[in-house]
Amino acid sequence: MLGFGRVSRLTHNFITISLASYLYCSIANAGVNDQCPFFRNSGPLIHGLLKRTKEPPVPIVVPRKYLGAPPYPEDGELGREGTLRLYADRKTAAPYAMADMRGKIRAGNQDWISILVWEYASLDGVVSASIRTAFNNESYINDLEPDRFGLVSRKFPNNKISSIDVLESKSDDAENVIICSRKKRGDNTYPQCSHYTYFEGIGVRFNYSRDYLGDWKSMRSTTQSLINCITQFRGE
Repeated sequence: MLGFGRVSRLTHNFITISLASYLYCSIANAGVNDQCPFFRNSGPLIHGLLKRTKEPPVPIVVPRKYLGAPPYPEDGELGREGTLRLYADRKTAAPYAMADMRGKIRAGNQDWISILVWEYASLDGVVSASIRTAFNNESYINDLEPDRFGLVSRKFPNNKISSIDVLESKSDDAENVIICSRKKRGDNTYPQCSHYTYFEGIGVRFNYSRDYLGDWKSMRSTTQSLINCITQFRGE
């Protein structure tokens, strides 16, 4: 009888702890879902610490599906190298699986953004490095009208046609640098744009198809919403 009572108490304690853990996770996930609706059905949350060299590390929580494909990091591993890569729908911020990307770039249907969180030196440094490595060649098509998108185009030496466009703007209190590759004459590929900016001191680069450059403000807003969510809920 004594043994049975001991087992019952152990079982009771186990059930109590399990239920408490379940309720805690449910409440935490409910808070995430309320303020970040695109986190719903996005897989288990993975916790980590985004390492930075000049600033304190940033606690982060990321639903697993944003990481693209396995192998997924364990709790505590996320961000420890100082980088974090995410894949999201360019309109809704919902996670985007790498398996669903197959063939879409070639078909001109890149409906996702690839987001890299990292600590680059400065936006000026990004621009300088890009200009140094750009090719000056008349075979690249110069068909961009940056003013139409509220952007300013950086001029290249001797007004040569470059393999890239370097575009700049300010949105709210943050600078934006967008570097887009140009299409070559007779080439059927789809050029990409890399958008560099900061969100609350966190350096971010997100990539998208040049065809969607006119939507840069909305994609920036999508990326900012996602970054705000992964840094706001810290599993506390």
